[in-house]
Amino acid sequence: MPRERGRTGAIEGTLSIMVGGDENDVAAAQPVFRALGSTIVHVGGSGAGQTGKAATQLLTAGTIELVAEAIVFLEAHDDATTALRALSGGLAGSAVIDRRAPDKLTRKFTPGFSCDLHHKDLGIMMSAARAAGVVVPLGAVAAQLMAALVAQGRGELDNTALLGLVEQEREFTAQPLHAPCERPRPRLLGLHHPARRHHASPVWQRFCWLPIARRAKVMRGPDGV
Repeated sequence: MPRERGRTGAIEGTLSIMVGGDENDVAAAQPVFRALGSTIVHVGGSGAGQTGKAATQLLTAGTIELVAEAIVFLEAHDDATTALRALSGGLAGSAVIDRRAPDKLTRKFTPGFSCDLHHKDLGIMMSAARAAGVVVPLGAVAAQLMAALVAQGRGELDNTALLGLVEQEREFTAQPLHAPCERPRPRLLGLHHPARRHHASPVWQRFCWLPIARRAKVMRGPDGV
């Protein structure tokens, strides 16, 4: 019986509940569901609720990340608060903007739904997608970004803390580029090679994070040598 709307919805009894199971069993449990939530949907047989929950977390994580990127983008040019108010009334509007953007703007990441929990749910989503043979490229990126927050020790923060990763990336890319380093050799691909530890430019650092296949293509050059 997965449910949505987080801590606030649980306190207010307005959870959105997706129920999977036999129709008679679901009907018998309706009084309990109505005490907990305002939206109760029988989504199918046993396990269907978990699938719906996974899809919700896929959409939520992707939207939170895009709203975070939009906020950083807007703050670099305009008044993000005013711009988001305009965006919320159009096609780009969403519950994530309406409910979560104010905390993002003030950098208040008090847990409503923690990164730890979202990381767990995105793992379930990725496993289910793999089992079904479904490709979710943007979902995989969102899962990796959430995993990065957890790895940084910020798992207890609200999942809107994805904004912090966007800001980190902006600070990194805003650094002035140094002179390009010499053409890299395969044996020097580590960032901490003694000869490069103190001289690696951001260009070089980004190269070192490329997948192995792409590194090889970059080193070969356009002529393939």
